Amino acid sequence: MDIQNQKRKSKFSFSRAPTNENSGALQQLKNRFKGQMLQLINKNENKDQDKQIQEFLIRINVELEEEDLKYIKFDMSLYHENYIDGEILGEGCIGLVRSVTRKQDGCEFACKIVKTDAEEIVKNMILEFKNLKKLSHPHIVAMKELFIQWNEGFQSTGTVLVIMEKVKGREMFEVIQKQKNYSEWTARILFEQILVAIKYMHDNYCCHRDLKPNNILCAEDGTSIKITDFNVSKFTDGYKEFTNLNDHGKIEMWTYTGTVAFSAPEIFSGGLYNEQVDLWSAGVILYVMLSGELPFNSDYLNDLIDQISKCKYQMVGPIWDQISPQAKDLIQNLLQLDPLQRLTPEQALDHPWIKNVQNKSEIPRDTLEKNMARFLNQKTNNESELSAKKIKQICFLFGAGEIWKRHSLKNSSVSKISEDLKKFKSIDISTYKKEIQVTKDQNSNHVYHIDYPFSDDSD
Repeated sequence: MDIQNQKRKSKFSFSRAPTNENSGALQQLKNRFKGQMLQLINKNENKDQDKQIQEFLIRINVELEEEDLKYIKFDMSLYHENYIDGEILGEGCIGLVRSVTRKQDGCEFACKIVKTDAEEIVKNMILEFKNLKKLSHPHIVAMKELFIQWNEGFQSTGTVLVIMEKVKGREMFEVIQKQKNYSEWTARILFEQILVAIKYMHDNYCCHRDLKPNNILCAEDGTSIKITDFNVSKFTDGYKEFTNLNDHGKIEMWTYTGTVAFSAPEIFSGGLYNEQVDLWSAGVILYVMLSGELPFNSDYLNDLIDQISKCKYQMVGPIWDQISPQAKDLIQNLLQLDPLQRLTPEQALDHPWIKNVQNKSEIPRDTLEKNMARFLNQKTNNESELSAKKIKQICFLFGAGEIWKRHSLKNSSVSKISEDLKKFKSIDISTYKKEIQVTKDQNSNHVYHIDYPFSDDSD
């Protein structure tokens, strides 16, 4: 019995040992082979992905340097590995902005999320990010990273995520309206920061072209600002070799763009203009900061442009009686018809109103609050009205008048019309909302001029 058990035991021990060794060796061989195959597959997939990315960039005519690829990434999984989604901060015409937290250090950022099937939108976002990434200034919202996912197919779709600095504040006028103590002294602090930011932009060959209160974010305590929204800005370095940095006209442009009430008169002339348009906008902003009213205002676009072109404005009334002569002088020197006579950022920063200590007595609150409230309400209503007008213009421009007629009879929402228009010829109206312009010919009846923003590469 013992011998048999011993034999069984020996037999059992003898038969299992080589089996385990062979099995282990075979498994190691399989694992090694599997690893090599996965590595080869991943390598080929990466090559295919790199090839697709390069083809996509060539198609949209965008060049990325090695430095750009540190911040512009075509792998959306990297975003999910590094960031945690937070609350939605706001929603615009082509996307939304949410708060995100970086896992590495817990820092909070803002993330602009855009989903689109238009390659042109992706191209513009890449170019805007590249340009803004070069700017580093305490009064300009900083760009951090850009994530892109583009899915090729019969109906190509894309998602773009822009990680940027999160500003804890609101639009400047909303903050000013709620300030308990607001004086020329407070206004001077904020306006000086605006001028410093403009000087920095111009020194770095950037013209904002759409400076207005909506695009200036202010800290809740009302002590600091950040300039944002560079959608229609012009970046160039073409004049570095030929122009002195202190000269006017470093940046030449001719495209009609921006917000009419804050636009300089030369923009409407149809000819060349330069970065001095930002100083005109600054003059309009200061006017509103001190009074809560626009210097140029009309219910009709042609009348508004006429006022601006003739520089027809006044500084009269109870609230202006309380404003210092130095402040009025600065506004007058910024709102000069001739760009060559208009103050430069350096000259504005050297103006007595900026250099000297200002009166801390409050600007009359009742009048200012009423004006600010009316201004903010008017801004909201006008934007909604203009949006509908723009859509109507685009509908007829692209031969989609029936879409407008059908929806306008039903009193459809703007978003519904936009949705149908996008299906018709894949037109995304959000890219044209600010820039398309239709005006009536002053010399001929039934003749209209359409200023439509085709590619602005040459500008």
